[in-house]
Formats: sequence, structure tokens, C-alpha cells
Amino acid sequence: MRGLVLVELVMMVLSGVLLGFVAGLFAFKVKSRWCPRCGTYTHTMPPAAGIR
Repeated sequence: MRGLVLVELVMMVLSGVLLGFVAGLFAFKVKSRWCPRCGTYTHTMPPAAGIR
């Protein structure tokens, strides 16, 4: 009986983690850095460290 409760608890936790992961994948929005036509940056990039 106690083993069955443990298995159910583990399954509930794993289901919640999987649901959260999938929701995070659908909510993630990738901002495009590249222009689809010419291939240049769409945002200004900060200067690299050490370059003046």
C-alpha cells in the first residue's frame, strides 16, 4: 500500500514537471537577430570587450 502511494506521488510530480517544461517551450519566444533578407544584425550589438 505504501509503495503504491509513493509511485502515485512520483508520477504526479513528474507529470507537473513535464507539463511545466512543455508550457515553457510554447511560451519561449526567440527574438530574431538576423535580417531574413540581407543577413545583417537587426539589433545594435554592444562593442566587444577590449575593442575601442
